[in-house]
Amino acid sequence: MTVTKFLTSGLAAGGLLVISLTGCGGSDASNAPPVCTSMDKLSTSVQDLRDTALNKDGLSSLQTNVKKIRSSFTQVKTDAKQQFSPQVEAVNTAMSTLSDNLSTAVANPSAATIAPLVTDVSKVGTSIKALGDAISKTC
Repeated sequence: MTVTKFLTSGLAAGGLLVISLTGCGGSDASNAPPVCTSMDKLSTSVQDLRDTALNKDGLSSLQTNVKKIRSSFTQVKTDAKQQFSPQVEAVNTAMSTLSDNLSTAVANPSAATIAPLVTDVSKVGTSIKALGDAISKTC
């Protein structure tokens, strides 16, 4: 398996993990707390990760998707307040690591700088899923 195929399949797996989030909206979404709506938007914003090629040519798309996720996540943090602080902090940490490693990969694209992104995307997916699971109990 080539490095590009390995990295692309790893990103797809990380993206699928994120995609499997359960939406917060219930039968009466109009009465749901604001965090439910913002979590739904975050879940939608991470869906593009699944289709992002994780190679030198896909780094720009990954940057765009990370910006979308960060924007949606900012609203979730505002709406979640302190109620979900452990899960919010886990997403913060995972997003920071992904952003740092993505900046390195963009500045110097190579197999060595792109490889950590597979794990980083997976950790973002895992942390967002845990946040979504916690939030869904209140929606």
